Amino acid sequence: MQDHFKPIKGNYMRNFIMRNLTFYSAFFCMYAASLFSQSPGWVLQNPGAYSYTASVISVMKLDGINSDNPNDRIAFFVGNELRGVGTPVSIGNGNYIHFVSVYSNAASELMNIKIYHAATNSVYEAQTTLLFQLQAVFGSLNAPFVVEAFTENDAPLSILNIPDQLTIEGLAFNPLDLDLYLIQPDPDPVLWSASPNPDLMVSFQGSVLSVQGIAGFSGTSTLTIRATEQTVNQNYAETDIIFQISDGYAFPSWQTIPGEGIVLGGSFTPFDLDDYEYQYGGVCIEYDYTPVIIASVPADPRPDWEVLNNFPTNMTAIASLIYTQKYIFHHPDDILAAFIGNEIRGVATPVNVNGTNIFFLTIGGGSSVEPVTIRFYSGALKRVMTWNKPLSYVPNRIEGSVDYPFKMNFSPLEPVIGFGGTTNILINDSLWTGQQSFLFIAKDCNYPLWMNASSEATFCITSQSSALNYYYRDLDGDGFGDPNVFVQSCSQRPGYVTNNTDCNDNNDQLVGLEVNIEVIENSGILPDDGNICREAPVQITATGGNQFLWNTGSNSDILELNPLITTSYTVTVTNGTGCIGSRTQIINVEGTVVLNPNNIGPGSLRNVLECITEGGTISYDQPINNTTILTSPLTITKNVSINGLGINLRPVIGIDFNLSSSGFNILQNKTLTLRNVDLKLINAQDHNVLTGVGNLNIGHFTKIVKE
Repeated sequence: MQDHFKPIKGNYMRNFIMRNLTFYSAFFCMYAASLFSQSPGWVLQNPGAYSYTASVISVMKLDGINSDNPNDRIAFFVGNELRGVGTPVSIGNGNYIHFVSVYSNAASELMNIKIYHAATNSVYEAQTTLLFQLQAVFGSLNAPFVVEAFTENDAPLSILNIPDQLTIEGLAFNPLDLDLYLIQPDPDPVLWSASPNPDLMVSFQGSVLSVQGIAGFSGTSTLTIRATEQTVNQNYAETDIIFQISDGYAFPSWQTIPGEGIVLGGSFTPFDLDDYEYQYGGVCIEYDYTPVIIASVPADPRPDWEVLNNFPTNMTAIASLIYTQKYIFHHPDDILAAFIGNEIRGVATPVNVNGTNIFFLTIGGGSSVEPVTIRFYSGALKRVMTWNKPLSYVPNRIEGSVDYPFKMNFSPLEPVIGFGGTTNILINDSLWTGQQSFLFIAKDCNYPLWMNASSEATFCITSQSSALNYYYRDLDGDGFGDPNVFVQSCSQRPGYVTNNTDCNDNNDQLVGLEVNIEVIENSGILPDDGNICREAPVQITATGGNQFLWNTGSNSDILELNPLITTSYTVTVTNGTGCIGSRTQIINVEGTVVLNPNNIGPGSLRNVLECITEGGTISYDQPINNTTILTSPLTITKNVSINGLGINLRPVIGIDFNLSSSGFNILQNKTLTLRNVDLKLINAQDHNVLTGVGNLNIGHFTKIVKE
């Protein structure tokens, strides 16, 4: 350094003041003798022993108050070695400026400062320090360098304003390092604390504050924090932080992004990431990606590249090696080489510059322009790659700089994500074949570190179409794929299968086409339930495809029927992609025989009675069914007879009066005839077996029993 800077020695301070402060020279001369006599023995013995100097224009503060005493002193030290002492000069209105020349033999050096405070006749260690720089001027008349000390060497502290903190319900706030906002002149240890807050859960890890709202809380809450010095004086500072919690919403989530495979010379199909992110409930989502870096299997050996010859001229490339715009190569085994023909003309390994690996590649050559081939071995990918861009050797040329390195992108494929998630996969190397995976990321704009999700997709290029297979989306996970949603790829992706026979990929219980049937009846029984009276009109409509075949032989989607007996109707439906499904509908036709012992339902006495014709006869399916249990009154609207098979084969009609208010309600001018039918009265007390003004006619043998 001394070879480049002329030492400044001797009366630098005097010359500085005379050049810059002529107006104040009279004051300086008048006070100089008396001022130095009052200093605490601070006299710089031999300033000429130092090679470098700097100037300080300063003021002095004690306990935050400017000190303007002509006997004050400011002194600069390195350890205990005095390097400069100030001279106060009045600038009017009782104010003083200290002009100091400080000395060093180093171009840069940290100096500590002491002050002599004349009013208290005491020396104090200043909280301020000075980083000496040769020939620098610290401070000015308008903005002097402030030297601050405190009577007990315990400086007060303060806290800068902390911005409002925002989050959503259920999501913690970003951690806050409070030391970044602390103004503390001295190095005393500090303990951070917070006042109790019923809305927030608060914890500290040193100076890092972590906050989360209590369950169910949303809105605004103010938290008071305190920094307390762990000293005898316990100096402290407080401030308020506003925490705001908005109503929560759903995080991003992905369906499988299938990727794609193409044949060399083709292009990838653009796709929209919005089609695969399905859950996000906020107002602003961002998409990003990063390449998946996986070592090759088997791994390429690291090349032993070496330059063997000397060359009359050189070219330099200062390069940064990337794999897409999202990844910078940084493995210690990385090695870069330049070839002209088959001869190695330059080799470089990475150098870390400000956290980024830079390759300083010197390429040897002659006097002519020649094509250069760049090869790179990646320690992360464990393979040798060739940069596919043209580079020409030009003597004495420099490509790139440390601040703006020459970028070499070795990724053969590269996603480009546009507005709204539209994505194209660019092919950087038109001769490359293989496969590359990317991790696509969906993140909330306001809380990207917390609210995000990722999904991996693989893209490949092959030289022959036979290397590509079709894979079909299996959304319901039943092992069968949707024939309408497929991808052609080099390898199978999660959520995709080779089978394409699932025509309903939303239902893991149904593989074929989903067929629906609608029944419309014109019957006195409960409508559209598949139960009709004999020869009543019924319409059956099938949906789910565009081709129909019924077991009746019909090809229509609608059947118009008047069935005489209970019949099953089955339809087979086909859609435009060849998916097939079928469904069966049973139409129950009520006859004159009771098949069901329950109070209601197909084949029950109530349903048979509904369909029986005027003057008709009802029988039981004896001996299979001999019973009916009524839990509500049975209304007789027709002249009808209920018959058993004989005196010794009598069906039983039970009436449960815990559930039914009466037994039979026979309307006017109607007659119910019971022949060889018993009545069982269950839980009967004061209930009426018969109501209405119609007639009950009992024939042959009938018994009434209470239970």
